[in-house]
Amino acid sequence: MSQTVLIVDDELDIQSSLSLALRDEGYHVLVATLPDEALEILSKEVVDVGLFDIWFPKGDGIDLLKKVRQNYPRILPIMMSGHGTIEMALSAIRLGAYDFLEKPLELEKVLVVLKNALETRDLRNENERLNHLLFEKGQMLGSSKALSQLKAQIQRAAIATSPITLIGELGVGKNLCARLLHDLCSRQKQPLVTWSPLSHTENSLGESLFGSELNQNAIPLRKEGALEYVREGTLVIGDLEKIPTFLQNRLAEVIKRGSFLRENGKQSIPFKGRIIATSTRPLSEEQRFGKITPELFHLLNGIEIQVPSLRDRKEDVLEIFDYFLARASADQGIHKPQISEELKSWLTHYEWPGNVRELKNIAERILILAGEERKVLNISDLPEEIQNAASHPDDFSDVDFRSLQDPDGPLRKLRGEFEKSIILQRLHKLGGNVTKTADSLGIERAHLHRKMRQFGLHSSRDPQNNESH
Repeated sequence: MSQTVLIVDDELDIQSSLSLALRDEGYHVLVATLPDEALEILSKEVVDVGLFDIWFPKGDGIDLLKKVRQNYPRILPIMMSGHGTIEMALSAIRLGAYDFLEKPLELEKVLVVLKNALETRDLRNENERLNHLLFEKGQMLGSSKALSQLKAQIQRAAIATSPITLIGELGVGKNLCARLLHDLCSRQKQPLVTWSPLSHTENSLGESLFGSELNQNAIPLRKEGALEYVREGTLVIGDLEKIPTFLQNRLAEVIKRGSFLRENGKQSIPFKGRIIATSTRPLSEEQRFGKITPELFHLLNGIEIQVPSLRDRKEDVLEIFDYFLARASADQGIHKPQISEELKSWLTHYEWPGNVRELKNIAERILILAGEERKVLNISDLPEEIQNAASHPDDFSDVDFRSLQDPDGPLRKLRGEFEKSIILQRLHKLGGNVTKTADSLGIERAHLHRKMRQFGLHSSRDPQNNESH
């Protein structure tokens, strides 16, 4: 689908030559001679980019820019003028223009600016789409004490101005918590941008965070980074410990100074956003292990919120599972099946190492595996790889692990007791699944079976008797 560009210029030669050139490049072009005519077109047409002149015999291009930013915020305005000054260009950009072009126009430069503008728009749309997927309503369902405490912490922290760190395992909903913190604070109408070093190549990390300025064939190229997208909103930084040290130092400078430079840039750009970091471990631990520089740690070490795992709020499991099951059924256009008591018991006993993310995945997969004719879902409908965990989810729940930590006795016996303790704890954590336990311990499944027999763990409760793969 071609992108629509609206050219607003009273010089008919420019209007004609520019529209012809853009149509040759595959753009759908609309033209207007005066700002009022442009506003009338905008009320009827969907426009992606606007090329607006500043001076008109009737009307004002800057006033048009203001109205477009207010009423059509999705449009990327680019201002043009043959009498432009640096002050005028900066003023237009402060008012929301994407860029400023001087006349006489160079077609190659116009095309580059249009391309970059549309790429910026697509990146913002993709970020919003990902946010929508990550911050689903179902992830905050539940009435457990742990969830109630989390919500109360979020409400209190939202009004603060200091940085926040959200701590929790993978899949617990840290990004959802970041969204709630943003929505409950005074920045809610400003952008929310998520950024992680794992989402970019090593060579593009700096550009993705700070943006860049380049000159190619004497044409200036400008790209915005995450810091610039944020404006006065919220920047959520994930996987902080994975950021290279040199980039952590630059980020620390941004926080201290409240401004930054694009890659190869010379003009200081203000940063007034709030930073929320997400991590699987407290920042103090990451700093102690040398994963975060001391300076960045002290700048980000503000409010810390622990996001509970799903096993710490198991009373919420059935409600969340039912929500995801209902939504998946609606997506497939079938009636939502019932859940057997046996399956309910398994759902509430399983350890959910992947947390809410895993629960959502299981709800969707079990519906597909069962088929649309199934009226009641059972354990047998679970994906094959976790069915052994379903057989005896609480096989090891009666083990008193403290009794296995007695230091008395010879070293050989203690070593065996230690190995037995580790195997029992890992089996318990992974719901009795031998394959997953072997993988997590970094040993072959056959080796784990030998160890289990050695320690007398091959009774009827041994998950190996139930494994089907």
